[in-house]
Amino acid sequence: MRVESTAGTGLFVAANAAASVSNCIFYKNKTALKAGGGAQLQCFNNTFYQNTQAIRVEPGGTIDPLRNCVLADNGLGVSVGDGGSVASGYCAFFKNTLAYDGPYVPGDTDFVSNPQFVDPDRNNFHLSQTSNLRNTGDPSPQYQDVDG
Repeated sequence: MRVESTAGTGLFVAANAAASVSNCIFYKNKTALKAGGGAQLQCFNNTFYQNTQAIRVEPGGTIDPLRNCVLADNGLGVSVGDGGSVASGYCAFFKNTLAYDGPYVPGDTDFVSNPQFVDPDRNNFHLSQTSNLRNTGDPSPQYQDVDG
């Protein structure tokens, strides 16, 4: 699924709700993905590209896990309010104006690397054959991405 909304939030998970978001492209949103206070969200195998703010977790919200995601060319990668939390791993950050703010700390397996999308200007966010991101995701079966 591709989520694009130049005026507002691409996907909002309401306060105290639970959701799982996977295999989505969030592109050119003001805030791509927002977890309300008390929300519990699983987020894996997603791409966040050219958003003003890729991920916002309101105070008391949780994203666990944030896994195998690409956050590239965003204004702000991950923003977490006081009392919110994000448990990330195997996520690639690249050319975000600010990678993160708030109490968020990248996981030990997060890294910085150019995703080398095939042609993002034409909405082709597949990884090129030479991308360093190929086969670098979490090897656990529940997070496998069939596209590499």
